Amino acid sequence: MQGNYSLKADPIICERIIKEQIYILNDLQDINEIKNAFKQINVNMLEVLDSNEVLAQIKSKEIYLENEYSKIKTKESIIKAKEKVIEYLEELIVEINNISSILNDEISQEVAITIIKRILNNFYAHIETMYEQPTHGRAGITKEKLDNIKIVNEYDVQRILYSLIKPVFPEARVEVSNDTGFSTVRYDIFIEKYSIIIEVKCTRVSMTERSLTEEIGADIYHYEYSNIFFFIYDKEKIIKNKVAFENTYNKSFNEKSIITTIIQPINL
Repeated sequence: MQGNYSLKADPIICERIIKEQIYILNDLQDINEIKNAFKQINVNMLEVLDSNEVLAQIKSKEIYLENEYSKIKTKESIIKAKEKVIEYLEELIVEINNISSILNDEISQEVAITIIKRILNNFYAHIETMYEQPTHGRAGITKEKLDNIKIVNEYDVQRILYSLIKPVFPEARVEVSNDTGFSTVRYDIFIEKYSIIIEVKCTRVSMTERSLTEEIGADIYHYEYSNIFFFIYDKEKIIKNKVAFENTYNKSFNEKSIITTIIQPINL
C-alpha cells in the first residue's frame, strides 16, 4: 500500500492524469526539463490525491545528487530519480485501479485467477462437507439421500464445479463452443471477461495416463484464451506421480498460462 489517501477526482481521471505524467517523464533526458516535470507532477498530484504521505513519497523519489564537477554524474543521478518516480506512479495506478474495482464491485483478473485456483484446490473440501459429513437430524436432505449421489464421469464433476464458480462469477458459462477457423472447440467452463477456460477431466477405466496427456496437449494447442485451467478428477488413479504431472502442466508459453489441479482420489 502506498499510503492512506483519498481521491479528489474520478478514478479514471486520476489514472489518466498519472499516465500523462509517466508519458511525459519517459521521453525526457534534459536535466532542467526533468526538474520542471517533477515540479509539475507535484502540482498535478495535489489536484487528484488528498494525501500528504503520498506527496512526500513522490518527493522522496525525486531526490537526486547534483554534482557541481560533473554534469554527466548529475544527469545519471536525476535519470535514476526519474525512473524511481515512474515506478512509484505505476504502482499508484495499480492501487487506483483496485479502488475503482472495489467501488464498482469488480474483480481484477489477478484476483479472479486466485479465486479459481482456490476453488479447484479445495474442491474436495466441498465434497467432504456437502456429501460425506453427517447431516443435521432435522434436515430434509438426509445422509442416506446424499449417499446416492455418485460422481460417474466428467459431466458430474463439471456440474459440481460450475455450481461453485457461478455464484462468484455470474458471467461464467458451460459447454461453450468456439470456431477457431480450422476447427470447433468446446470449453467446459468459460469466463470470457477474464480470459479463463476450465477444462474438466474425469479419468475412466479405459483411459491411460498417456491418452490423458495427449488430450491436454491438444486442448492447449486449440484453446485461444490466455488462462487455461485443467481440473483433473482422477477417479481411477491413473496418474502415477501427481506432483510431477502437475509440474509438467503448470507453465506459461505463447502468452498462455496453463494451471493444472489434480484431485486424487475421492470416495464419491
